[in-house]
Order: sequence, then C-alpha cells, then structure tokens
Amino acid sequence: MLITVAGVPAHPLLVHAVVVLIPLAAFVVLAIGAALLGRRAIGSALRVVGSLSAVSGLVAITATVLAGHSGGQAVWGFVTS
Repeated sequence: MLITVAGVPAHPLLVHAVVVLIPLAAFVVLAIGAALLGRRAIGSALRVVGSLSAVSGLVAITATVLAGHSGGQAVWGFVTS
C-alpha cells in the first residue's frame, strides 16, 4: 500500500486530492447540466468535459479509499485482520 510519494507521506497528498477532485467533478456535472438545460449546442466539447468529469470522479473515489488505508497505516501501522 502507499506509504510515501517522493518521500512525502501519502495520506496528506491523497486527502488533498479528494478535497479538490470531488468538488471539481460536482461543479463540472452542474455546468454540464446547466448547458443542457440552456439547450446550447456544444457538441463534442460537452462529451469531452463529461468524460473528464467522470474520470475525475473515479480518481476521487480511488483516492478516498487510498487515503483511508494510508491513514490507517499511519496510525495503527501494519495491522492485519
């Protein structure tokens, strides 16, 4: 499991990734919804932004799980269940 990234503890980095990516993905989803409600024909750009939003949401979910695991390891060490 991740303990350090380039010598820096992984937990703070992962937590900050989550704090940035989840609101960013939510904002993009709202912007796409507003564009669709406004019936502006954006075409392929809307698909690209939607895809990037979905990818950032998946990365945020993965970072959330990794932040929890790295935080548990930082506090309790290598505990096996």
